[in-house]
Amino acid sequence: MLLKHRHPLKRRKCRKILSSCDNRADKYCVSHTCVLADCDKRADGYCEEHGCGARDCDNRADEFCSEHTCRAGNCYNQAEGYCYIHGCSTANCYNEKSGGGDYCNSHTCTVDNCSGLKTSGNYCINHACSTAGCNNPRSSGTYCASHVPRTAAPTCASGSCSNVRVSGSMYCNSHVCIVSYCVREKSFLRRFCDAHLCRNIGCGEPSLTEGGRCANHGRSAGWSLF
Repeated sequence: MLLKHRHPLKRRKCRKILSSCDNRADKYCVSHTCVLADCDKRADGYCEEHGCGARDCDNRADEFCSEHTCRAGNCYNQAEGYCYIHGCSTANCYNEKSGGGDYCNSHTCTVDNCSGLKTSGNYCINHACSTAGCNNPRSSGTYCASHVPRTAAPTCASGSCSNVRVSGSMYCNSHVCIVSYCVREKSFLRRFCDAHLCRNIGCGEPSLTEGGRCANHGRSAGWSLF
């Protein structure tokens, strides 16, 4: 009996794209098929549908694996730590935002109810002393207690004089009576105030008593009234 010659079955090759794989497979071999059961999609591990969507990650995930999912509760955005919605807005910081603001605890101003970015010490630009290099909080205007500008000393009350007043007086050295304990204004073109100027008209000498006369005019008056 003449037997027909039977040709051997042709071997089907794995159809991995741009591959030289010679494994036998109807579609893709085990090495190049998604490792999830009942999935025959091409993959080196998990396919796009069943693997983590992060680049170069081979973990199982419907979208992103735990290593590449935002740590904030109920958030599924891709992130290594926290996503752009829940992560601190400070460059190179991977902490979670604090208190509904844009920054984490480490980068948020420490003043109550302030969510500003720290710029100097523990305070934001609105609460830090405006003096360069100072890390203290403001206490008056834009300055801390140590850097509040001193109030300009009041000026002399005599006419348009702008000299600084003598302590305890309303007048400067040029206009205050020269009697050491007196704070009154000098009489016009005199060295003494009216109370310490001899009451004799035209005399510029000091009186021996307030409202009295100088020594010369006291003698002339017989010392009865100084």
